[in-house]
Amino acid sequence: MDFSFIEQCQKIRKNNLQKNREEGYKQLVDNLLRKDVRGKEKATHLGEYDGESLFKNATVIPGCVYTFLYKAETECKWESPDKKIQFTWYDRSPLVLVTHVKGQLVRGINLSLCNESLRAFIINTLHNLDKDFYGSESERMTIRGKAPYSEQVLSTLQNEDKEKQFFQYIK
Repeated sequence: MDFSFIEQCQKIRKNNLQKNREEGYKQLVDNLLRKDVRGKEKATHLGEYDGESLFKNATVIPGCVYTFLYKAETECKWESPDKKIQFTWYDRSPLVLVTHVKGQLVRGINLSLCNESLRAFIINTLHNLDKDFYGSESERMTIRGKAPYSEQVLSTLQNEDKEKQFFQYIK
C-alpha cells in the first residue's frame, strides 16, 4: 500500500499544525458555510482551482466529500459494546465522504465522527484507488472544463460488492 497521502499529512503536521488547522477552518467554515462562497470566489490561494462550477445541477458523486448545514430531525445515539458509555447528539454539519448514491438514497462515512488517524487512512485508501486523479488529473480535468471526479473511485463505490469490500478494508 502507498502511504504518500499520510506522509504528506505528517509533513504538514510537523510544519505548523495550528496554522494549517486555522486556515482549514477558515476555508471550510467561514467561506463555505457562513459566507456561502462558491466558484472562483472560493479559490483564494495560489494553486487552487474552481472545479465546483463544472458540476451541473445539484450533483452528489460517490468518492466526493460534502459538508452542509441542516436541522437534524432525530438525534444520533451511540452506545459502547459494554453499554457503559452512552450519549446522544445532533450532527448539524456533517462532513460526508459519499460512498453510494441510488435514487434518493445517499450512503457515506461521516468523517466528522472519525478520529484524525482514521480520516487520514480513509482518504489515503481513496488516493490509492486513483493516484493519477488525486495527483494531477483532477486539476487537468478542471482546466479542460470537465467536472473533476475520479471515475475509478466512482465505479468502485457504486458497485455495492466493492463498496462493502471498501468498508471491510477500512474496518
